[in-house]
Amino acid sequence: VLVHGAGPGRRSDLIKLAEHSARAGIVALAYDKRTVGYSAATNRDFGLLADDALAAVRLLRQRDDVDPAQVGLWGISEGGGWVVPIAASRAPDEVAFAILVSGPMVSPREQLTWWVETGMARLGTPKGLREAAAKALGMGGFDYIHHDPLPVLERVSQPLLAIYGTQDRFVPVVQSSRELEAALGRAGNRSYVIRFFAGADHGLLVDDGGFAPGYLRTMVGWVEGLPATAEPPPDERIAGATPAQRYAADAPPAPPPYATGTALAIGYGLAALGFLAGPVAARRFPLRPPDPRR
Repeated sequence: VLVHGAGPGRRSDLIKLAEHSARAGIVALAYDKRTVGYSAATNRDFGLLADDALAAVRLLRQRDDVDPAQVGLWGISEGGGWVVPIAASRAPDEVAFAILVSGPMVSPREQLTWWVETGMARLGTPKGLREAAAKALGMGGFDYIHHDPLPVLERVSQPLLAIYGTQDRFVPVVQSSRELEAALGRAGNRSYVIRFFAGADHGLLVDDGGFAPGYLRTMVGWVEGLPATAEPPPDERIAGATPAQRYAADAPPAPPPYATGTALAIGYGLAALGFLAGPVAARRFPLRPPDPRR
């Protein structure tokens, strides 16, 4: 079962992956993401999305051409970090395995703060403005931003494959992979594999627009080889390219009592306006040193 990332998701978005799986002999189900009760900006109920994924699992388990004991979940981004683990933890007897692609293993608030701050740093934005943006992200108003994925991962007992691209600009790859490893260790789950793909972005795509070399082959081989592939030798459990992460994904400062989602939107608007208007104002009203003759 293929689970979408954040935002609107149509089954056609995952058709290439579904077709590749089918050609390899793996039944794949891609479905349209719900539009009722979900908003990428204001209302993300990860438990509700997990129930949708489990409904798809149960549908597949009823098919004559599917072994009900071998149905698993694949999720990307929001789906991989925050939805699939919930579904897997809720139904260990129905979900046989999980594949997490570009899954953030930090809270949505930490992930968003990291994405904004690192993106602004790459653009050369002054540190003060980056810090102001981080503080704005600390404002409340949306309950979902506080979701902690680690307690959920500690309840996942199924074999798990986690995949990351080294050029992912949306997720703190190094931190996420380490948090994942630690959470599974606390759960006593040793049936996991983590793979990094060089030059791949958040969607595991490379410069030419195609999937990273070896990405699809790795997933198919891992699924076909279960359960043996779920427990490789310890020195082969984590492999692939070497990722790098300059900044940690930390929670922004606690919001003041009056902070709301509306205030957050206004704050961002003013910050963006100032960022864009600053250079224009500097050209129209240049600062000059005082004339000593006056």
